[in-house]
Amino acid sequence: EACDFGSGVGGGDGDEWLCPSAWSNCSAKYQPCGETKCCKEPNFGCFRNALTGEAECREYTEKDCVEVNGWKCPGTWEVCATDYGNCRDSLCCESENFACKRRRNLYGDKALASCRPTSASDSDCDGPVAHWLCPGWERCSEPMEDCFATRCCMDSDFTCYKETEHKASCLPTGRCLSEMPSGLCTEWSWTMQSSPPPTAGSAAAMRLQAEEEEVRLLGGVIFGITIGAVCAISLLGFAVAMLWRYLKEHERKYGKVLRSDGGVAEMTGLPRLCAVGATQEASNGDVRGAAGAC
Repeated sequence: EACDFGSGVGGGDGDEWLCPSAWSNCSAKYQPCGETKCCKEPNFGCFRNALTGEAECREYTEKDCVEVNGWKCPGTWEVCATDYGNCRDSLCCESENFACKRRRNLYGDKALASCRPTSASDSDCDGPVAHWLCPGWERCSEPMEDCFATRCCMDSDFTCYKETEHKASCLPTGRCLSEMPSGLCTEWSWTMQSSPPPTAGSAAAMRLQAEEEEVRLLGGVIFGITIGAVCAISLLGFAVAMLWRYLKEHERKYGKVLRSDGGVAEMTGLPRLCAVGATQEASNGDVRGAAGAC
């Protein structure tokens, strides 16, 4: 009876059970789920491929789900853009056979991406005068931004140039080669490396790898500073110990006397300033003779 009032029923264990009307129309495993947006079998979820627009019930673990080869996890693509809608942020389209394409030569605040139809021969993207970039552009870097992990640039007038061992930037094509010294600027792309272009998921993994490398480098710097500080403290301790040893040897060599007021000990072998007309008194004759030498 409870199912007559909604799609879910509270269970005794605190979980919510879906009524037949909520799950019976869901898709079977490994079947298209673009319209149903759900899967019948447990441990399966409806994934959406941002590059092709297709949706399919695939094996799913909520905790460990990451985007791989363009397949967006359940719960992330259901808010995809509508047909011909803006997909700049979602990077995906609601309808099958539609894909998120980016307008060429527009970037920054003017960047434009729209859900447009896809086909085997896509006239939007084919040819040097095509106005759109086909799916796959979202893995690349913005103009003037770092492209060390992605090795490609969103804008066709920009090229990813490797400037150092750990830095690459999307610069206007030809600019880096004309401005940087020879040998310090090389084209940094998957074509040059004889490797296939990365998917959105692998690009994210490479960005993570680059960030981990930065953390390791930072850790090395901190470790070096720590070792330097420890060495400096050790040298200071050694210097203090040597000074103390020197003073003790000096004390044994020259002896010591007490001031007339019974204050701090002083070494007779060290020069002392004596007030004119002042009388020096000490507790024994030897000391008095030494004091008279002032």
